[in-house]
Amino acid sequence: RLYDADEVLVAEVYYLSEDPWPTSPNGEGFTLELLAPELDNSLPESWAPINANGSPNRENVPVGIVEIGNTYFELSSYPNPFDNQINLNLQLEESAQVSIVLYDQNGKVVKYLQQGYLNAGEHVLVYDSAQWTSGIYYAKVLVGTYAPKAVKLVKL
Repeated sequence: RLYDADEVLVAEVYYLSEDPWPTSPNGEGFTLELLAPELDNSLPESWAPINANGSPNRENVPVGIVEIGNTYFELSSYPNPFDNQINLNLQLEESAQVSIVLYDQNGKVVKYLQQGYLNAGEHVLVYDSAQWTSGIYYAKVLVGTYAPKAVKLVKL
């Protein structure tokens, strides 16, 4: 459940710890995280388990305000599904610090794909995925202080 500052219920999600929902957020350590605020929170594919800074069984503490629904950057991937190579297309309106983290379907960090400063404009980031195992991955992108975005990737 998500409450606003006046303790009014803003959103709530009902889910199961079984397929098609992520199975590791079962009250034993992993936390279920919405991949991007613009996604439909009633759909299992809009969520991923995370372990970093999780808060099972305790109240989340707000650490700041993030603008939701901004158009500061756009993210896409191709081909998807993919085999030996994945391309992430990132369009930045302004130069900014960019972090791209790859998670497996259990929410475990697989690899830090990008960490650093990128100039404004279009960036096609190409990654060799030949050594990755088949399955579902999530690439989560953080640009400056804006709301993160994520893309679901399927490795053949």
